[in-house]
Amino acid sequence: MRYGPKAKRVIAKAVEKSPKSSNVYVARGVGNLYLLAAQLGGGASVAIPDFRKAIEIDPKNAEAWIYLGVGLRNDRRRTKPVRLSTRALQLNPDRFWVRQTPRQNTGK
Repeated sequence: MRYGPKAKRVIAKAVEKSPKSSNVYVARGVGNLYLLAAQLGGGASVAIPDFRKAIEIDPKNAEAWIYLGVGLRNDRRRTKPVRLSTRALQLNPDRFWVRQTPRQNTGK
């Protein structure tokens, strides 16, 4: 927990310096996704807008699509994650984690 606030500051600086980079929004979203909501202000509801912004900047960013699906799944929205995982798989079929995630989202 000690590194959470410091990591948030560093990522915020990266977004400030490269606001047109989809990867910095994915990085910030991933950080927020795994931060505790109560203690550090993270959680899926904070991360999802970053993944959406990354996709807006670069619709071919497979990482953004897959993490958006994970964020939605964590936010208890079950129907969209499978479709988003499929989109990520179309964009990057060689990424092992992308291949595994559709099954995780359906519980199979």
